[in-house]
Amino acid sequence: MYNNKERKGMEKNEEQHNKNEEWVWAMETMHHVRLSGGFSDFARQHTEEVSGFLHELDHVCCIDERIPHDGAISVAGSGILIKDDPEALSVLVESLKARKIKKIFMHENCGAVGLYASEKGISLEDANKDALEWAKKLTELLGGDEVQKILPVDINFHNAQCAYVMLEDVSGIGKSFPRGFEISSCVSFPNMLDQVKISIDIALGGHGFGKLFSEEDPFTVVVVAKDNNDLSTVKKHMDLVQLIAQYNGRAIIDGFATQSA
Repeated sequence: MYNNKERKGMEKNEEQHNKNEEWVWAMETMHHVRLSGGFSDFARQHTEEVSGFLHELDHVCCIDERIPHDGAISVAGSGILIKDDPEALSVLVESLKARKIKKIFMHENCGAVGLYASEKGISLEDANKDALEWAKKLTELLGGDEVQKILPVDINFHNAQCAYVMLEDVSGIGKSFPRGFEISSCVSFPNMLDQVKISIDIALGGHGFGKLFSEEDPFTVVVVAKDNNDLSTVKKHMDLVQLIAQYNGRAIIDGFATQSA
């Protein structure tokens, strides 16, 4: 029989082995992107998938890469991290109302809810209860009455290689693209940058691929814009550039314009 310390050590080794295997598979797609010349060229090679991005958005969900994003406005924790910020909440609610969004989806094993628990100094169990209450409150603020869905995740750690910053109202990155967080533009730009930071910290931390990301194989923030002017403006935005610089080469900026793909 193994003692608790030995059992935990074995479980940790098994999880790292699973991450290493997943990393090899996941990075094949990212290497295809780099060999093609970056995300702009890769998108041009997959025009059918880019044209298939969904423009009819009908619900809010998290940015988590392990859940489906088809038809979704994606905000970290479905907005729980900004629920106590009146200004940020106002921007989110007005943006969602303008899009006639009334349905809120949550999901299992949410990293943003874990961050919320840490910020509040409460247990994960209590944070999950708060998350459900938040989903109900946001539904009411939007004039909805549907029961919130709790989406399952398909793997027990984050296997995102990138974060897609969706400047255009589209969702559902194609299956040929690297797996990544999806961050919608329904919040203020500073708050969107906060969510970019959250995604990088998760990916580069213990809940993601962690130290497997390096200067040779960095995490990529992928700006998805309508046209090349918007793409260039955001990629060069000083606040985004300074944020990425904090990661000393383990995170980079790329992107593509949907009209040019």
